[in-house]
Amino acid sequence: IRLLEAEPLAVLLTGLTTGLREAYELNDATLVVLDPDHEMRRALADLGEETAEHPRVLFVADVRALAPAVLARGRPWLGPFRESTHGRLFPGNKAPQSVAVFPLRRRDAVVGSLNLASDDPARFTRQHGTEFLEHVALIAAYSLENTLNRALLTRSGFTDALTGLRNRRYLEARLKEELARSQRDRQPLVCMLLDIDHFKRINDEHGHLVGDHVLRELAQRIGREVRASDVVARYGGEEFLMLLPSTTANSAHV
Repeated sequence: IRLLEAEPLAVLLTGLTTGLREAYELNDATLVVLDPDHEMRRALADLGEETAEHPRVLFVADVRALAPAVLARGRPWLGPFRESTHGRLFPGNKAPQSVAVFPLRRRDAVVGSLNLASDDPARFTRQHGTEFLEHVALIAAYSLENTLNRALLTRSGFTDALTGLRNRRYLEARLKEELARSQRDRQPLVCMLLDIDHFKRINDEHGHLVGDHVLRELAQRIGREVRASDVVARYGGEEFLMLLPSTTANSAHV
């Protein structure tokens, strides 16, 4: 029930890793999430969260790349830990004795995995039943999809339709959060305003369709230059604004 009710996304990710590890007294619990278009990572960024704040969540473009011998089967796997097979599912911690890997499935496709590890070699064996934890994995997949969809709906209301950047409404809300964070952590915050010179001339001489192309092109160029923690928004007609957390004025200039 807690997983189904978990919101926002950051709370759900914590519940599926730290929450399960503590609830079942495990050595480790990790989550593999299929995120080829970075939608989930952008949803976290909207909350002001870095992926580094969720080190037990592994975002991947292909879930089978992490553990092909296990996840390619699409079925639960319980048994002794093997570094060559399971090592990438449990990065950073000492090797466990037994593991349980449960693929997350939505619409007949594997969209990730829930991975549990124990120091007890008898905790997860091939003789154990998997029905209960398969049910947990089903709830996890359902909750991830629902929570992400809600985040994307919220995001659409904060997105400029032409450029795909954040809009002024989002910026006003995010600016308050970043100012509060800057003051709390005693870190600098840079606000950078950019605009296109002589943009009216472009529209007058070449038409508004060309003007729209210029806006989209500039938005893409700005997007390629910023960090994941930075905020880029379309502030006005041809004006763009960037918030650069934990950045000095000299670094912002560079």
